[in-house]
Order: sequence, then structure tokens, then C-alpha cells
Amino acid sequence: MFIHIFKCDRGLEAIGEIKKLNFGKIHERIRTNVKRVFWGFAWDHYIGGETEVHIMFPSIASEIPNSIDMFNIDAMKWDSFLSDLSKKGDLQIGKEHFPEKICDFFSKEGDFLNGFIFEGSYKNLVLTLSFYEKRLNLIPGLNRHDTPLFIMDSTVLAFISLAVGAREKPSYEKFLQDGANLAIKKFGVPDGLPYFKQISEEISSLIEMIDYDLWEFLSGPTWVDAKQFQELACSARAISTNNSILIDENGIVSILIK
Repeated sequence: MFIHIFKCDRGLEAIGEIKKLNFGKIHERIRTNVKRVFWGFAWDHYIGGETEVHIMFPSIASEIPNSIDMFNIDAMKWDSFLSDLSKKGDLQIGKEHFPEKICDFFSKEGDFLNGFIFEGSYKNLVLTLSFYEKRLNLIPGLNRHDTPLFIMDSTVLAFISLAVGAREKPSYEKFLQDGANLAIKKFGVPDGLPYFKQISEEISSLIEMIDYDLWEFLSGPTWVDAKQFQELACSARAISTNNSILIDENGIVSILIK
């Protein structure tokens, strides 16, 4: 079929006709592939036989970044962890890849091991860390589960994975239970956390707010500050009851960093 366009209005008219015919992928939804750069820094704890790995966002040279996640992994498996992670994305290892001030700051802390830069999906990063996790009963404040944000991150990943792979819409009760079980089994969430049920209910209810035919296009999470959250909220498909998580118009789940 050949279309000859002589005037702008006829051109627009022709484009409209093509769209109606639904050729190619004009009307097809595409899942957003969330991929970004993460910084990782590690410290060895010889007494516990584990390595404490903190995940951070890249920062400018004058700012010390805050952690968005943390895992304790088996110290003897550090090299295996890096080898596996290198298969999941682009991995650079060594202090030379970071701003000098950042490395100087962390190197002065006792038992500093090394740093790495990973470009890929947060899901693959967490799955790999979780596989090598060595969970210890540390003093309060030092365990991963003592920081609710870290558990929120993993729980969001679990429920997104479950929703994207669903072949039919489950009941709310089944979705809630299966998502919580997946977070515990694959994403480093300890069983029995007193606040985990509330987080699971918040995330499962959020996803239930959007049409089921949009579940397969969910992705994330990403992390935003209060200003970004408010901007996204204007066109969001769903916002959690406590205004800490939302699903934006592109199906990306964003978590508010307070």
C-alpha cells in the first residue's frame, strides 16, 4: 500500500488511518526495562566470617552517598559473588573507579575490602547478594532487617516479579501470601519480621489498584525524593495508602526516600 502525502492535513489524516489498521507495534505496550548504575562497598568482619556489602547511588565527588540496601554475605564467597554478578551486567572492581574523596573516606574505616560499580538491574543485584547471604544475629541496628527501607526494596521486587509472571489474576489473599513467600525465599527477607506483614499488604494492595492487564508491564523499583514523588503522583496509576510508594504512568514502581 502506497500513500502519497501532498498536504500537512492529508499527512496527519494518513497517519491516523495507518494507526487504525494497527500495523506493526504502534499500539503495543512495552515493559520499561529499569537499569541503572549502583555503587557497592564492602567491609570484612573476620569474627563473623562475613562481608558487609552496602549498595549506594553514585554521587558527586564532594558527597558521601547513603546506602539504599545492605547485605552480609559469606566472606569466603566474595570472589564467587563478584564472578556471578559480572554475568548479570557491567561490573567494574577497584577504588580507581571512584572519586578519590569517596574512596579515602571509606578506606579509613576498619576492615575495608573494596568497591565495585555495577550497571544492570537492581533485581539481579539483590538476587545475587541474597544467594550468598550469611545471616547473623547481630546487635540491633546492624542487621539488614533493622532498616525497613531495605526490606521494602526486596518486597517490592518480589511482588513485581510475581505480578509480571502471573498467567491469571490471583485472589488478593493468594497474591499477598505468594508475594511474601517469594520475598523470603529469593530476595533476602527474614521470616518472622514484625513489620513485614504491613509492608507486604501495602505493596500487594498497591498493585491490586491497577488493571490486571497492566501487571505484566510493571517494573522497578526506582527511588525518588519528596519533590519527585509529588511530581509523579500527579499522573500516577496508583499510590499506596501511606503515600510512600506509587506506580507511575509507565508502570514503574517508585519508592519515596525520606
